Amino acid sequence: MSPRSKVLLFVVLIVLPIVLAVTTAKVSFSRAQSVEFCGSCHVMTPWIDNVTNPDSDSLAAEHYKRRWIQHEQCFTCHSNYGFLGPLEAKLKGMRHVIAYYVGAPAHIELYEEFPNENCLQCHIDAKGFREDSNHEPLEDLLSGKDRCVECHEMVHGVEQEDDEADSGDAAAEEEDDDAENVPSGDAGAEQDE
Repeated sequence: MSPRSKVLLFVVLIVLPIVLAVTTAKVSFSRAQSVEFCGSCHVMTPWIDNVTNPDSDSLAAEHYKRRWIQHEQCFTCHSNYGFLGPLEAKLKGMRHVIAYYVGAPAHIELYEEFPNENCLQCHIDAKGFREDSNHEPLEDLLSGKDRCVECHEMVHGVEQEDDEADSGDAAAEEEDDDAENVPSGDAGAEQDE
């Protein structure tokens, strides 16, 4: 094999796949930061509907309609800050996608408590935030002793049905129906004998 053929083979088998993989990952990760991407999964429809609803008074909707976060609204709030925060957010997002396709329960929740740092990244230097006496002592928010979502609990304004509770309620109703069909009084006693 000639040296030129070896170089061509190296480029085709090694360099080109690496370049394509890096480019594809970059494009995919960039698109995965948009509200439209989050809304492309129908399971997320209630959250996206709430965020984009001009009549909603949820915290996320207020941020969206007032353009407090200029772009990448979902990603900005849901990615932890720090060196690996964006990568961790995308990996957790992929876990959601995989769970969706393998048929995991439809109940959506965060993998961990929502960290104050995500809120404080924007709010810590805001005059209105610092002047609000509800945020004192500020050290408690910074340390995580107090949590932003304890007071700002209607983050998205989306109620989820509990799958287990629904199936438990259905089972209880079925038992009640069975109990109504059991004969009462002496007739029931005769059946037992």
